[in-house]
Amino acid sequence: MSAQLVDKDGKALANRDVTLSINLLGINKGTYTPIKVDGKPTRLKDTTASCFGANLPASAQIATAFVLPQGGSSNVITYKTDATGKFDFRVRYLRQYAGWQTLDLKAVVKINSTPMQNLESTLYYPLSILKDDYESEAGQPFDTSPYGTNLNCN
Repeated sequence: MSAQLVDKDGKALANRDVTLSINLLGINKGTYTPIKVDGKPTRLKDTTASCFGANLPASAQIATAFVLPQGGSSNVITYKTDATGKFDFRVRYLRQYAGWQTLDLKAVVKINSTPMQNLESTLYYPLSILKDDYESEAGQPFDTSPYGTNLNCN
C-alpha cells in the first residue's frame, strides 16, 4: 500500500517520520460455505458472533503485522516520506484470519508548528480475502473462523 502526507493545502510533506501501528478492534466467529451463484463459485458467510471493544475475548490476538524493509515484521513501524511526501508499506496476515479480524491502522506524524503537534489518522481495516481464494471451490483455511463458531464472545 502507499500513503502520502500532505499539508492542508495539498502540498507534499517530504522527509517526515510517520509512525504506523496496528490495533485489533474486533473479531468475528462463524463459517464461510462454498456455493455457486449463476454457475460461478463464491462463498456465503454465516457470522455467529461479532466481538468488538469490551466484548473482545481476552484470547484474541493480532494476527497482522507490517513487513519491515529489512525483513521480519512488527506491529509498530516508522517510515520516512520521500520528496513527494509518499511512503510505501506492506501488511501481512495469515490467510486463516481473512474475514475474521478487523483492525485499525494508525499513523502519527509530528508537525513542525508552535506548539509542536502530532497529527493522527486512523484507517478502518477489515482483513480481506483474496479474490481467487473467495471464488475457489476448494476448502480454504478461513472457511471456519479461528475463533470458533459459538454464539458468544467468550
